[in-house]
Amino acid sequence: MDYISRDKAFELLKKYNKDPFHIQHALTVEAVMKWFADHQGYSEDAEYWGIVGLLHDIDFEVYPEEHCLKAPELLREGGVGEDIIHAVCSHGYGITVGCGVTIDVEPVHEMEKILFAADELTGLIWAAALMRPSKSTKDMELKSLKKKYKSNGFAAGCSREVIARGAEQLGWELDELLGLTLQAMAASEDEINAAMGKEFPQKDEEGTKLIENEDGLGIEPLFAEHVDFDTFSKSDFRAVKVKACEAVPKSKKLLHFTLDDGTGTDRTILSGIHAFYEPEELVGKTLLAITNLPPRPMMGIDSCGMLLSAVHYENGEEKLHLVMLDDAIPAGAKLY
Repeated sequence: MDYISRDKAFELLKKYNKDPFHIQHALTVEAVMKWFADHQGYSEDAEYWGIVGLLHDIDFEVYPEEHCLKAPELLREGGVGEDIIHAVCSHGYGITVGCGVTIDVEPVHEMEKILFAADELTGLIWAAALMRPSKSTKDMELKSLKKKYKSNGFAAGCSREVIARGAEQLGWELDELLGLTLQAMAASEDEINAAMGKEFPQKDEEGTKLIENEDGLGIEPLFAEHVDFDTFSKSDFRAVKVKACEAVPKSKKLLHFTLDDGTGTDRTILSGIHAFYEPEELVGKTLLAITNLPPRPMMGIDSCGMLLSAVHYENGEEKLHLVMLDDAIPAGAKLY
């Protein structure tokens, strides 16, 4: 079977996806699909199944409102064959995307049905893993996963209806799908973490060494290198008022802020702080932003600036607090 190489597929994925969350999801679904290929007796096609998993959300970060509709164009431009294109689009079967179109590409092959069933489920399993002290799937039991699955308020963006329909299309009991996908993720976790470490390397050892006190509180060391005043003064720090804040659909990290920056035009900033704040608690707050950074597309939305926060560590766990200003400070006030 001829198909795009794994290396070329990964480069094509990264052409349209920059967010580490989306890269991790792609690597996760790739690994899960390869595991299922082996499990279901398709070992010789395991890399092919993996490439389908790797590319399945290729259009989502840049074109979230046209998910599975823009994918054929992007994949054909990248030299991907029609069989993979059909498989990628079929994972959206029956789902109405943001622009109002319902995806009508039906999963036919067993590989396509497994992709449909496992895609949403991997997100749910990973969210459940992050709630555990180990932050891992490797010590998670099926009964714990089932409890999270039944809690509709948990990882609400992971559609239970799609997961259940996926199990039905395969002719599997739901527990079988949950159990096998959990096994696949646990077996692949170290491989995925290694790939993410390679793709998004951490700071060097000297840069990550914390200054700790006897209470287990840690801060990153101060920079030894000086920055000249002219360079510093180019950063435009402004007080901003939060007019609205909401979670970004399909993202477990991002919050979408609508801000008053004193200009009379709303400013949009996306910030990956959902693990630390619920959006409703931030409405009305006065925050500190850098407003003259170039726009950065995230999940198809231009983020125009950056909110400042303070980070420290408690017993090795990251803690984050947004820098909040006195509400008496008006929107747009410049900080020196």
